[in-house]
Amino acid sequence: MDRARFTRQLDEAANEAVAFARSFVHQRLENPVRFFVAPNQSFDGNRTEREAVFPEDSLPDNFVHGPWNKGQVVNFLWREGRVPAWVDVAVCEERTPWVAVRLKCCGRFSDDESLLYYRRGSEASPFGIKSPWLPPDHQKSKKFDLHWYLGRPTHLARQSERAPGTVPNTIVGIVILVLTVIGAICLVQSC
Repeated sequence: MDRARFTRQLDEAANEAVAFARSFVHQRLENPVRFFVAPNQSFDGNRTEREAVFPEDSLPDNFVHGPWNKGQVVNFLWREGRVPAWVDVAVCEERTPWVAVRLKCCGRFSDDESLLYYRRGSEASPFGIKSPWLPPDHQKSKKFDLHWYLGRPTHLARQSERAPGTVPNTIVGIVILVLTVIGAICLVQSC
């Protein structure tokens, strides 16, 4: 896929995701778009010879790149004609002065358009529009606050910061290890 077409499709997908989100949430979503990019969100063990992977792009759980402008996204995702097989596009936040759009990206990149998951009109495309995160009690046709999830674990953290309400996996692992050791010591001492 050429760079200009990929850029146009990204623009179209972001605009469609914002319009789609307006049908779900109370927020007006009228500010310019910025992107949070979550790379390598797929199982890539079944890739074809026409697909390339870039494991060095992976980030820790609950971390993303961004906020990025369109040019930064294109520079990161368009690789000499290769693009991700799929990119799920959804509004995730409204911040002043922009609307955050999450790009959840497949880790397999290809220049073979038959391997792209979606269509935009008559064109193959990696971009698929998704709803904002739905609250657990979501009722169809009832709008909700886009930020209902704040304070809960999310999949949205900048590369340099954790998502609100999450604990890095390394800390969780250390806590589990310490509790296991304490439990073993208590077990041995009671014998």
